Amino acid sequence: MATKLDTIKALSDATMQRITRSRKDWMDYLDATAWLYKYPFYDQILIYAQRPDARACAPIELWNSVFKRWVKRGSKGIALIDDSGDRLKLRYVFDVSDTSTRSDIPFKLWSVEPEHQSQILEELTNRFGAIDSSDNFVEQLREVALNVAMDNVGDYADVMPFIVDGSGRVGMDHSEILDRFIITVAEGVIYTVLARAGLNPRALHPPFTFESIAYFDTPLVASQLGCATRDISEMVLRQIERSVRAIKQQTRDNIANSSQERENDVESHPIQPERSETDGTDLSTERGLPAPEPDAGEPADRTAGHVRADAQGVSQDEPQGAIQRPITLWEIDGTPDDNRSASARANQRDVATDGSRRGPERADESGESTPVDAADELPPDDGRGDDVAGDTVHLISEAEQLNLLETEVDRETASFLLQQDIDVELLRGSGFEHGKNRILAFYQTNPDAKTAIAFLKDEYGIGGHSFTYQDGSSGFVDHDGKGLSFRQWGTERQKTLSWSQVHRRIAE
Repeated sequence: MATKLDTIKALSDATMQRITRSRKDWMDYLDATAWLYKYPFYDQILIYAQRPDARACAPIELWNSVFKRWVKRGSKGIALIDDSGDRLKLRYVFDVSDTSTRSDIPFKLWSVEPEHQSQILEELTNRFGAIDSSDNFVEQLREVALNVAMDNVGDYADVMPFIVDGSGRVGMDHSEILDRFIITVAEGVIYTVLARAGLNPRALHPPFTFESIAYFDTPLVASQLGCATRDISEMVLRQIERSVRAIKQQTRDNIANSSQERENDVESHPIQPERSETDGTDLSTERGLPAPEPDAGEPADRTAGHVRADAQGVSQDEPQGAIQRPITLWEIDGTPDDNRSASARANQRDVATDGSRRGPERADESGESTPVDAADELPPDDGRGDDVAGDTVHLISEAEQLNLLETEVDRETASFLLQQDIDVELLRGSGFEHGKNRILAFYQTNPDAKTAIAFLKDEYGIGGHSFTYQDGSSGFVDHDGKGLSFRQWGTERQKTLSWSQVHRRIAE
């Protein structure tokens, strides 16, 4: 009997094939996931499959404890696959539309306003490079997104010739495979950026064609396309978000400074004696707002009601069948380095067999899920809390709210080690002559985990070498019977990946 985890995995594969069936299916997917750009591709797939209208997702604990928002009764959790432990399991998140506060305080997400556009563009070009002059913000943003895509897509394209078996790309030569992939990713990045910026890419001319989308018709090639589109889009969208936040913070600071200047002006200019007593010159001796008090009829100190976290409902048996997992395999960042340029990529290790392109592979991420059934619904009495603190969410600034929400979906600060660092090391092979080819040939036999781990231990042996991380720092990589260990010079930072984890990543 299939477990819920098996069902979720099957839904993931089915959705990945569905989103690339046509131009419309792909654009529907991009419209939805543009809002979820901080989630890995495989989580995006699962959220889209279950809640295509989702805008901001987080686990119930984060909604309750940080945002003082309560999940509504009857809401169903969105099932995601959690591979952070030795066994795959399910975890659940809820969209902001599933939550509320006692006073219906809205949860704000960033948006691009017309008055933001010039500063956003300036900061984008400062980070990613100059573009041709234009007075049209849409065209300017389109050009920025295209440049970022072209600078980074090679990291993903090089692996395509090795994963096309069974797809519509079988029989194409190497260059045609790469060209179709690069064009589709570039279009997807531009579309996603414009969609999240609220610029309605479907209404633009010339229209987005996505003429090669139907060639990505297996879960493996679709996930490679999805990972590349998502990761590169995130680079641009994070920068836009930072700009919007900075503009809003600057506006708040200006208002606060203006208010303080008016107060200072009143204090430094005493009331003139010739003014009459009826001119409204009385000033309050107290400045600022009165201390907040509880609402009438409410106790001053109340604690939040307990809300039950979702049950996992996952079989303890080892899952059957392979699942392609997201780049954040070890809960570390899986996005390209925001500051990487084309010249920086040129120094990366060779990936393609013909040596024609250089750069670390961004292997695909995947995962889907079926709609969560009744067992995952919140019980009638546990769906919400009733703490008066629910009214105090407005005391947390919008920027702080978004930052706190990112703690669930943003893995960048989880470790000094980026997923790209790991992939660069794995693409290097064992370090011995023809080691990369031996590993490739071995994995083409579809080995089981136990056999693969034994092979990797023997192939890598005991040794190590110096290593330069994506952030420019230096360190060392050791390998022994336990696994691969990454260390950073001048710090105590170290991350060890077991051979089981290494096997899972190489298998992808």
